[in-house]
Amino acid sequence: GDDYTPYYDHLALLVRSGLLRPEETGGGKYIFRHALIQEAAYGSILLKRRRQLHLRAAETLEKVYAGRIEEFAGLLAGHFHSAGDARSVLYDTLAGDSAARLYANAEAVEHYGRALEAAQGAGAEPAQLSELFGKFGEALEQCGRHDRALQNYLEMETLGRKQGQPAMELSALMSRAKVYSTFTSLHDPALAEATLQQALELARSLGDQSAQARLHWNLLLTDLFSKRLPQAAEHGRAALDLARAGPDRELLAFILNDLARVHSGLGEFEQACATVQEARALWMELDNQAMLADSLGVEAEARHADGDYERMLELMRQALQINERTGNLWGQSYARILMGLAHFDRGEADLALEMAAEGIRLGDQCGLLASSIGVRCDLAWMYGQYGAFGKGLALAQEALEILEVKQPAWRALAVAMQVRLHLLHGDMASAESAAGSAQLEPIPIPYPHYTILLSMANIELALARHEYEKGLLFADDLLNQVSAATRPGIAEILCGKAAALAGLAKLRVAREILEQADAIAARLGAEQDRWRVLAAEAGLAAQMGDRAQAEHCRAAALAIVLKIAGRLEGAGLNEFFLSRPEVRALIG
Repeated sequence: GDDYTPYYDHLALLVRSGLLRPEETGGGKYIFRHALIQEAAYGSILLKRRRQLHLRAAETLEKVYAGRIEEFAGLLAGHFHSAGDARSVLYDTLAGDSAARLYANAEAVEHYGRALEAAQGAGAEPAQLSELFGKFGEALEQCGRHDRALQNYLEMETLGRKQGQPAMELSALMSRAKVYSTFTSLHDPALAEATLQQALELARSLGDQSAQARLHWNLLLTDLFSKRLPQAAEHGRAALDLARAGPDRELLAFILNDLARVHSGLGEFEQACATVQEARALWMELDNQAMLADSLGVEAEARHADGDYERMLELMRQALQINERTGNLWGQSYARILMGLAHFDRGEADLALEMAAEGIRLGDQCGLLASSIGVRCDLAWMYGQYGAFGKGLALAQEALEILEVKQPAWRALAVAMQVRLHLLHGDMASAESAAGSAQLEPIPIPYPHYTILLSMANIELALARHEYEKGLLFADDLLNQVSAATRPGIAEILCGKAAALAGLAKLRVAREILEQADAIAARLGAEQDRWRVLAAEAGLAAQMGDRAQAEHCRAAALAIVLKIAGRLEGAGLNEFFLSRPEVRALIG
């Protein structure tokens, strides 16, 4: 009409006014000179008119990009959402799926959240709502937002019950139990088991075999992370039978993946590797890169427990490459946990410190408690072993502060670290104060490494108190707990047992135990344990009057110590390490 200036006159006026400028790529496109100008212009449009404009833009783009809908789903979703149009559900779901495939989890949360909100407002079918609740919750979990994920699943469960939709209710129960089952800040084995049993009863009443397989799988996880391995294996077998009878290849792969962890925990290392290799073939078939990397980690755990450091590191390097390529921070941190432990055991001090520090940084960033807490304790112990007691104690204190807020049930791990570091530094009073009056009990992490890291505090404290009978009892009990499930760490326990026997004047038996420990450490290439075993052997041989053997062991221990010291130069810790009394005694 006569009241309207032609379109291009408007643009020319805006350009002359300094509000717009032509885009450098040309093509008749213009952009705002500043984001604040765009924001002010947008805010000046009445809401009704704004929605109309978004709808026109969305419908125009829908036609222009008709053959590339998935590529532009995010753009279309934004316009349809701002227009208040229910078509945003489709496009936000497509955009969320695309983001999830690329591990852009924060973006997936945004799209799935909007899709769920719009679908509920539009009165979508229960099946569609259930799918969106599930996708939204999974994306939240991947972002470490477990509180919000749990709230989402509770809303889903309530809606399913209210609408008489048992399938939705069942799906919500299963998802909620998963949050309780795994090591999140909401880890609660008792609540997980109760929720899973409730869900299993509902699944049986519905005759849903796929759901039953998933529930037995989740019960496996609950038992695994409560260190009830025989029960975990029983649920694993039930889940596997049900999954093999069904068409869901992804479910089968998940069950195999976690059942391998159970086999490893039971000391069935070859079975663990065979099981996870079957899972890996499925992850490759499904092109699930995150789980492909995780399956490499599961096998690496088994190889590490079996003492095969070389194969373990090779597997973790492959996993790390995948996780770095896909931007999976959780996976990157997890890979560095295992690699740091292997490097430490092998006396590769520089690599151990690097891996542990980076694992903690990434774990803090993505909310992985195993890194934020467990690896802080690992790094604290590394620093203590390298003579940097102040750094070690500071890290142990950090771990304790995180534990108090996020996982109080693991408190004993950080306390044990403080006790051991104080004893290592010769500060008995501080060790006694940190330990308190009660014996430290292992935490429910199903990895023998952490059982040993914690339980050695009881042995070392008993030895420092000259309670040798108690120390011997603690050492034998720990060996009974972990001997079937791990090779690394056994030499360290045997060293503690030998010290208790020596304290009881059973020198010959103590020497035999140290020889056994040395053979284990040498076979594994566990140089960190071996120099300490050899140093203890040297002291015991001298006490028994065997000077030749004492000198042989001292020289062998010193050679290892000097290699470790060389690797600590870059971190500026070699002087700390060489100043340790045990090391000075070797140098002479």
